[in-house]
Amino acid sequence: MVQYWANRPDALNGLAFSILSAIDGSSPALPAFTLTLDPHPDDKQYAIDNGENWYEPGVAINSDCHLHDMYYKQEPTP
Repeated sequence: MVQYWANRPDALNGLAFSILSAIDGSSPALPAFTLTLDPHPDDKQYAIDNGENWYEPGVAINSDCHLHDMYYKQEPTP
């Protein structure tokens, strides 16, 4: 993917979209992947102490969505 996108216009967006498509299983060469959270055990107390969100280990972040579809639905940067 890197070689394909290396010298093309909008290379970084194209590469990011291609990687997300591969993770989602839209690539004929790869199966779909499930991305799961794997926080360090010490992160929970740190997050609590600092008023931040804590994420449970094993939570799948792409179980009900296609990441490549979400990529272009993001808000444009000013």
